[in-house]
Amino acid sequence: MYNAAPPPGLSLPDLPIPDAADFSNRYNTPLNDENESQFQKWMQTQTSKRPDGRSLENDLYDYDLRGWWRKNPDSDITDQHLTDEFKKPNHPSFSDQSKYHGQDGHEGGQWQVQPDGSWAFTPGKSNMEHYSKDDLNDYFRKVEPGNKIVWPGQPAQPAQQAPNVDHIRRMFPGARMAPDGNHYIEDPNRPGSYLRIDIASPGG
Repeated sequence: MYNAAPPPGLSLPDLPIPDAADFSNRYNTPLNDENESQFQKWMQTQTSKRPDGRSLENDLYDYDLRGWWRKNPDSDITDQHLTDEFKKPNHPSFSDQSKYHGQDGHEGGQWQVQPDGSWAFTPGKSNMEHYSKDDLNDYFRKVEPGNKIVWPGQPAQPAQQAPNVDHIRRMFPGARMAPDGNHYIEDPNRPGSYLRIDIASPGG
């Protein structure tokens, strides 16, 4: 028989409520003890650089930071938009560019670049399982200004497949994605200025 009584010393309101959507301990790139220690120090350093003081550790909720760190050791991610490669299945914009797309039945959405240069995101099965339409609309309004959601079955503008982010960064080391969805690189002839990278998508 199920016993609903709380453990000794704990009243029922004190019991922690598990967050089923918290993937902090799931879908993490394994590291050996030495690398884990270096990773923890890197997280502390990055946290200290944040003006809001928010711990970078919170991002483990829906992003495989260990995977990012292992591929980009000692990188400074201050004000940087990280790639889709290490987004976990519970990330609002988890996409088919994530290494976890297709694992355990998880299906991410798809990014498409629009004729006007903005980006459209069509949610996949996992996005819809973890978030309501209102949740996703709110996320895009706050985090992806200038980009939009195209719901499955909704007509969209003719679009080309989004270029692979890692391909862009291999071609242009130091390139960063801005909130407008475009990648920029520092202009060597004009300190403090940036050049937008325009690249045709594969097959485009």
